[in-house]
Amino acid sequence: MPYLLDPWTGKAERLARYTEDGDTVTARVTLQPAETLILALGRPGLFGDRAGSRLHAVGSEADEVRFTDAGLTVRATTAGTYSTVLSSGRTVRTTLKTVPAPMDLASWHLHVQDWRPGDTPYGTTVVEHDLTLDALLPWSQITELADVSGIGRYRTTVNLDDGWTGGHGARLELGTVTDTCRVTVNGHRLDPVDQIHPVVDLGDVLRRGVNVIEVEVATPLSNRLRVSDPAVYGGTARQAYGLLGPVKLVPYGEARID
Repeated sequence: MPYLLDPWTGKAERLARYTEDGDTVTARVTLQPAETLILALGRPGLFGDRAGSRLHAVGSEADEVRFTDAGLTVRATTAGTYSTVLSSGRTVRTTLKTVPAPMDLASWHLHVQDWRPGDTPYGTTVVEHDLTLDALLPWSQITELADVSGIGRYRTTVNLDDGWTGGHGARLELGTVTDTCRVTVNGHRLDPVDQIHPVVDLGDVLRRGVNVIEVEVATPLSNRLRVSDPAVYGGTARQAYGLLGPVKLVPYGEARID
């Protein structure tokens, strides 16, 4: 059976949707330009998988079929009833009653550690900047940050109403982000972010009420070097650092296939 190996997190996950024909396994995948994916074929229980030899899906109207702690599960970003064909040949219909609409996250508080050369060849001076952003912009277009390199911590809050109960999760779609980044939600540090496809599954870390989302971005040093050492780097153009977005929180409904 097929397993998806994630080189960013080190995790292995048994695929829940595929077909078999003798010794041939066929799974459909979607990749962004320059993105890679690793599939492994092995025995049931490989990589500590607890799904074992349970039935899988060979087709579904839902957006995704996954193995979770609850068992074989469908996910979709819109409410409705979805048919899933199992490897036994049985068709199961699963209803997701309500799914909140996607949310654009445009307003952020940004705290920046501005790294500058210190008084000695081995020293670094750190200058702090705090800004409130009504829209996400590259640092090169923000006066205080135009020639800044360092670490930026973006923070925003999302209020989920009383309808947010069990059976919901969400993906955080970061859009464009430069350079490396990591995400924390309600104090929980999430898995490393794939720079080619910066989408993070928030799983069950969201809760009803106020949720705090933080995105920490670490930039290269080029923008600072172009002004601190112009004899060498002065011809380098400013680079568009930071979280550029658009950032979206995309909720999904989730239900076990009975």
